[in-house]
Amino acid sequence: MDSNDNLAAGNKALLDGLLAQGLVADRTLWEPILGGQREFLDAAFDQVQASHGSFDRFRTDGLGIDGATLDALRSKLLTGH
Repeated sequence: MDSNDNLAAGNKALLDGLLAQGLVADRTLWEPILGGQREFLDAAFDQVQASHGSFDRFRTDGLGIDGATLDALRSKLLTGH
């Protein structure tokens, strides 16, 4: 996944630091949490579809995010995409 590739260096540095501080003993237990797994995403989107019918309805009805809030999030989080 692109997300895993984009986050790899930061996740490695984070885990290296946690290991060095003795806060994490086994990095392999944390790697799935820090990365994205297609199966988990597919299951989440399947549940959104089953519960709300569409992602837009999940966003508005499930999360309570209105159009103005969505626009503000997009302006802060999306950069040139």
